[in-house]
Amino acid sequence: MSALTPTRRSVVHAAAWSVPAVSVAAMSPAFAGSTPPAPAPDLSTSSSGGTPIRTGTQVEIAASTIINTGDATVTGLVVRFESSEPVTDFELLVFGNPFPYASLGITLSPTPSAANPVNAFSMTIPDGTSLGQVRVLPGASWTSPANQRLTFGSTTPTTLTVTATASNGGVAFNAPVTTV
Repeated sequence: MSALTPTRRSVVHAAAWSVPAVSVAAMSPAFAGSTPPAPAPDLSTSSSGGTPIRTGTQVEIAASTIINTGDATVTGLVVRFESSEPVTDFELLVFGNPFPYASLGITLSPTPSAANPVNAFSMTIPDGTSLGQVRVLPGASWTSPANQRLTFGSTTPTTLTVTATASNGGVAFNAPVTTV
């Protein structure tokens, strides 16, 4: 049997065909495992109802407008209140009058009280509450029909931070930090 020796032309031809195959094989694993990001709400461009107003031991926070610039619908809200001074009471105000938030399906965690003052708590507003349909489509907005009133144990100025997040995740809205 005679030994086969490749010609220069057959080596160049084989090399030319193998380079694209190696390049495609090298790129494939990077794309095989990647998935597009899940759609999510984005509340970052929402607007607060203005600077909170303090009268004695009480601070009233005006209703905010939730603006969803994300690519998923907001289905409920979680609003987080944090303060440098302990909160001893929370009220939801509709047309300036206290309204029983629990009757609307709204929950607080933990619930601030004189017996249990807290520096941070969350208010969960479920989608479909009688406070208004808290379902904000992408590109739409929703303005709460209610203000919030926080009561503190003293008249000492407090730093207040309020953050709103969609119950189904996404980018939060951070109201400007204020001292009242």
